[in-house]
Amino acid sequence: MLFENLRVWRDPVARSGPENMAVDEWLTTQAEDGPILRFYDWSGDWVSLGYFQSLAEAQRLFGNDVSYVRR
Repeated sequence: MLFENLRVWRDPVARSGPENMAVDEWLTTQAEDGPILRFYDWSGDWVSLGYFQSLAEAQRLFGNDVSYVRR
């Protein structure tokens, strides 16, 4: 079995990119009892970038009509 205990949280609030990343960061402090799988919605049009992803490349692909947030 991969996880003995997996908590699932369906976040009922649609949040902005920075708010979603802040909640994810907060959840890492709550994971002492095992992993938490969070399902969530975005408020607005957002593109989430990983640490090694290029903002310039994302802007080339998605344009400037969306907002960007780094994970």
